[in-house]
Amino acid sequence: MDSELKSSVIGYRKYAWGHAAIFSLFLLLVTGCPKEIKVPPSDRTPPTVVLLVSGIGPAFTLTEGGNAEIRSLTSSDTTIVLVAIANDEDGGIKNVQIQGEVAVSCAGGSGLEQMNRASYISQNPDDAHVGESALNQRATSITLRVPELQEMCTGTWTFLSLRGTFVGLGGNFHGGNAETASLHFSYP
Repeated sequence: MDSELKSSVIGYRKYAWGHAAIFSLFLLLVTGCPKEIKVPPSDRTPPTVVLLVSGIGPAFTLTEGGNAEIRSLTSSDTTIVLVAIANDEDGGIKNVQIQGEVAVSCAGGSGLEQMNRASYISQNPDDAHVGESALNQRATSITLRVPELQEMCTGTWTFLSLRGTFVGLGGNFHGGNAETASLHFSYP
Protein backbone atom coordinates (compact mmCIF):
# COMPACT_ATOMS: atom_id res chain seq x y z
CA MET A 1 0.00 0.00 0.00
CA ASP A 2 1.55 3.35 -0.91
CA SER A 3 2.33 5.63 2.05
CA GLU A 4 -0.12 8.38 1.06
CA LEU A 5 -3.02 5.93 0.79
CA LYS A 6 -1.97 4.19 4.02
CA SER A 7 -1.87 7.55 5.82
CA SER A 8 -5.33 8.40 4.48
CA VAL A 9 -6.77 5.05 5.62
CA ILE A 10 -5.20 5.37 9.08
CA GLY A 11 -6.49 8.94 9.39
CA TYR A 12 -9.97 7.79 8.37
CA ARG A 13 -9.91 4.94 10.91
CA LYS A 14 -8.83 7.32 13.69
CA TYR A 15 -11.65 9.69 12.73
CA ALA A 16 -14.23 6.89 12.59
CA TRP A 17 -13.17 5.40 15.94
CA GLY A 18 -13.01 8.82 17.60
CA HIS A 19 -16.43 9.68 16.24
CA ALA A 20 -17.86 6.35 17.44
CA ALA A 21 -16.33 6.76 20.93
CA ILE A 22 -17.81 10.24 21.39
CA PHE A 23 -21.18 9.04 20.12
CA SER A 24 -21.09 6.03 22.48
CA LEU A 25 -20.37 8.30 25.45
CA PHE A 26 -23.31 10.49 24.40
CA LEU A 27 -25.56 7.39 24.29
CA LEU A 28 -24.55 6.34 27.77
CA LEU A 29 -25.23 9.80 29.17
CA VAL A 30 -28.63 10.08 27.46
CA THR A 31 -30.01 6.58 28.04
CA GLY A 32 -28.22 5.20 31.10
CA CYS A 33 -27.10 1.62 31.51
CA PRO A 34 -29.37 -1.30 30.67
CA LYS A 35 -30.58 -3.36 33.64
CA GLU A 36 -31.91 -6.87 33.98
CA ILE A 37 -35.56 -7.38 34.83
CA LYS A 38 -37.88 -10.42 34.90
CA VAL A 39 -40.26 -10.67 31.95
CA PRO A 40 -43.73 -10.12 33.51
CA PRO A 41 -46.84 -12.17 32.65
CA SER A 42 -48.33 -9.09 30.96
CA ASP A 43 -47.26 -5.61 29.91
CA ARG A 44 -49.86 -3.10 28.75
CA THR A 45 -47.37 -0.31 28.09
CA PRO A 46 -45.51 -0.14 24.79
CA PRO A 47 -41.76 0.32 24.62
CA THR A 48 -40.07 3.52 23.53
CA VAL A 49 -37.47 3.77 20.78
CA VAL A 50 -35.12 6.48 19.54
CA LEU A 51 -32.86 6.63 16.49
CA LEU A 52 -29.66 8.58 17.06
CA VAL A 53 -28.02 9.91 13.90
CA SER A 54 -24.51 11.27 13.45
CA GLY A 55 -22.44 12.19 10.42
CA ILE A 56 -25.06 14.40 8.75
CA GLY A 57 -24.28 17.72 10.37
CA PRO A 58 -24.67 17.90 14.15
CA ALA A 59 -25.90 14.66 15.75
CA PHE A 60 -29.68 14.47 16.26
CA THR A 61 -32.34 12.11 17.57
CA LEU A 62 -35.50 10.84 15.90
CA THR A 63 -38.34 9.78 18.20
CA GLU A 64 -41.76 8.20 17.96
CA GLY A 65 -44.41 10.60 16.76
CA GLY A 66 -41.80 13.12 15.62
CA ASN A 67 -41.41 14.57 12.16
CA ALA A 68 -39.44 12.82 9.45
CA GLU A 69 -35.96 14.27 9.02
CA ILE A 70 -34.79 15.06 5.48
CA ARG A 71 -31.08 15.76 5.00
CA SER A 72 -28.80 16.40 2.05
CA LEU A 73 -25.26 15.08 2.38
CA THR A 74 -22.60 17.65 1.55
CA SER A 75 -19.59 15.39 1.05
CA SER A 76 -18.83 12.19 -0.82
CA ASP A 77 -16.69 11.14 2.20
CA THR A 78 -19.65 11.11 4.60
CA THR A 79 -20.00 8.33 7.17
CA ILE A 80 -23.45 8.05 8.73
CA VAL A 81 -23.83 6.25 12.06
CA LEU A 82 -27.32 5.17 13.12
CA VAL A 83 -28.02 3.79 16.61
CA ALA A 84 -31.47 2.60 17.67
CA ILE A 85 -32.19 2.23 21.39
CA ALA A 86 -35.41 0.63 22.62
CA ASN A 87 -36.48 0.83 26.27
CA ASP A 88 -39.25 -0.77 28.34
CA GLU A 89 -38.71 -0.30 32.07
CA ASP A 90 -41.44 -2.67 33.24
CA GLY A 91 -41.54 -5.36 30.54
CA GLY A 92 -38.14 -5.69 28.90
CA ILE A 93 -37.16 -5.40 25.25
CA LYS A 94 -37.59 -8.39 22.96
CA ASN A 95 -36.00 -6.72 19.93
CA VAL A 96 -34.66 -3.46 18.60
CA GLN A 97 -34.09 -2.93 14.88
CA ILE A 98 -32.94 -0.45 12.31
CA GLN A 99 -34.53 -1.01 8.91
CA GLY A 100 -33.87 0.87 5.74
CA GLU A 101 -32.91 1.04 2.12
CA VAL A 102 -30.38 2.87 0.01
CA ALA A 103 -30.93 3.42 -3.72
CA VAL A 104 -27.94 4.35 -5.88
CA SER A 105 -28.39 5.78 -9.37
CA CYS A 106 -25.70 4.95 -11.94
CA ALA A 107 -25.14 6.22 -15.48
CA GLY A 108 -24.04 4.06 -18.39
CA GLY A 109 -23.20 4.79 -21.99
CA SER A 110 -25.76 6.19 -24.43
CA GLY A 111 -27.73 7.97 -21.70
CA LEU A 112 -28.68 4.76 -19.90
CA GLU A 113 -29.39 4.89 -16.18
CA GLN A 114 -29.86 2.12 -13.64
CA MET A 115 -30.94 2.06 -10.00
CA ASN A 116 -29.24 -0.31 -7.56
CA ARG A 117 -30.91 -0.92 -4.20
CA ALA A 118 -29.64 -2.35 -0.93
CA SER A 119 -31.87 -3.18 2.03
CA TYR A 120 -30.51 -3.06 5.57
CA ILE A 121 -31.69 -4.64 8.82
CA SER A 122 -29.71 -4.54 12.03
CA GLN A 123 -31.30 -6.09 15.09
CA ASN A 124 -30.57 -7.17 18.65
CA PRO A 125 -33.19 -9.78 19.67
CA ASP A 126 -33.79 -11.61 22.96
CA ASP A 127 -35.69 -14.90 23.31
CA ALA A 128 -36.51 -14.75 27.04
CA HIS A 129 -39.84 -16.07 28.31
CA VAL A 130 -42.15 -14.97 31.14
CA GLY A 131 -40.27 -15.09 34.44
CA GLU A 132 -36.84 -15.14 32.81
CA SER A 133 -34.29 -12.33 32.87
CA ALA A 134 -34.24 -9.80 30.06
CA LEU A 135 -32.81 -6.34 29.54
CA ASN A 136 -34.98 -3.26 29.87
CA GLN A 137 -32.96 -1.65 27.07
CA ARG A 138 -31.35 -2.94 23.88
CA ALA A 139 -29.43 -1.15 21.12
CA THR A 140 -28.28 -1.84 17.59
CA SER A 141 -26.40 0.19 14.98
CA ILE A 142 -25.61 0.58 11.30
CA THR A 143 -22.72 2.50 9.76
CA LEU A 144 -23.11 3.70 6.17
CA ARG A 145 -20.11 5.01 4.24
CA VAL A 146 -20.93 6.98 1.10
CA PRO A 147 -17.72 5.89 -0.73
CA GLU A 148 -18.75 2.24 -0.24
CA LEU A 149 -22.31 2.95 -1.39
CA GLN A 150 -20.95 4.61 -4.55
CA GLU A 151 -19.22 1.31 -5.36
CA MET A 152 -22.64 -0.15 -6.15
CA CYS A 153 -21.99 1.35 -9.60
CA THR A 154 -19.62 -1.18 -11.15
CA GLY A 155 -17.84 -1.71 -14.43
CA THR A 156 -18.50 1.11 -16.90
CA TRP A 157 -21.39 2.50 -14.82
CA THR A 158 -20.62 5.78 -13.03
CA PHE A 159 -22.17 7.10 -9.84
CA LEU A 160 -24.89 9.77 -10.20
CA SER A 161 -26.70 10.01 -6.85
CA LEU A 162 -28.00 8.13 -3.84
CA ARG A 163 -30.88 8.36 -1.44
CA GLY A 164 -31.74 6.44 1.71
CA THR A 165 -34.55 5.94 4.20
CA PHE A 166 -34.20 4.42 7.70
CA VAL A 167 -36.33 3.94 10.85
CA GLY A 168 -35.77 2.53 14.34
CA LEU A 169 -38.14 -0.10 15.74
CA GLY A 170 -38.58 -1.58 19.21
CA GLY A 171 -40.74 -4.36 20.60
CA ASN A 172 -41.46 -5.82 24.04
CA PHE A 173 -42.30 -9.41 24.99
CA HIS A 174 -46.08 -8.91 24.87
CA GLY A 175 -46.58 -7.44 21.39
CA GLY A 176 -46.04 -3.77 22.23
CA ASN A 177 -44.23 -1.98 19.41
CA ALA A 178 -42.78 1.44 18.70
CA GLU A 179 -41.34 3.09 15.59
CA THR A 180 -39.34 6.29 15.19
CA ALA A 181 -39.94 8.99 12.65
CA SER A 182 -38.02 8.24 9.45
CA LEU A 183 -34.68 9.55 8.27
CA HIS A 184 -34.39 10.44 4.57
CA PHE A 185 -31.07 11.49 3.06
CA SER A 186 -29.64 12.09 -0.39
CA TYR A 187 -26.35 12.87 -2.13
CA PRO A 188 -25.73 15.03 -4.05
